[in-house]
Amino acid sequence: MEPVLTDEKNPSLPPAGWYPDPVEIGEQRYWNGSAWGARASAAPSATQGTANPWTARAVPAPAFRPMVTFGEAIREGFRQYAKSTGRATRAEFWWFVLFVFIVTVVLAILDSALGTDPLLVNLWSLATLLPRVGVACRRLRDAGSSPWNVLWIFLPIAGLIILIVKLCRPSVPVRPLRFAPTGTVGAGRLR
Repeated sequence: MEPVLTDEKNPSLPPAGWYPDPVEIGEQRYWNGSAWGARASAAPSATQGTANPWTARAVPAPAFRPMVTFGEAIREGFRQYAKSTGRATRAEFWWFVLFVFIVTVVLAILDSALGTDPLLVNLWSLATLLPRVGVACRRLRDAGSSPWNVLWIFLPIAGLIILIVKLCRPSVPVRPLRFAPTGTVGAGRLR
């Protein structure tokens, strides 16, 4: 078992506890002092259900978002395959792109060896179309851009360059939706 880094040993890390999930808005995730743990739809209360959730003090999110691993990025990419809401970190997006690229190269080699030249690559591209678009939309939202910016891909060369620049931008903090007046549907929702 690896040692758990606590705020006493490393004061730059936030203390252990339940925090808003840095990837999935509206869910809670347990931070053990050095790594993220399991997700929960609601944080368990310290008094086992006797605390009033409406008056409970909100716990601030950590100042950083931990990097996801290669496996976590692939799992999240396929788990949220058709979901364009939420956020995807740069690491999650680029790990997923790397995975899709590696599998495409392997399938292209298999295609040429089997003599079924474009068949396997085309099937793979079709099977991963929704996950690729979904993770790109979540990445654009995390970078502070509209998910509709994914449509830049239809503009030859310049559109691809614009899209790559937008996908490489750093994450922005969660903020309320713009153009939603107070008291209307959507006011106060986070993007």
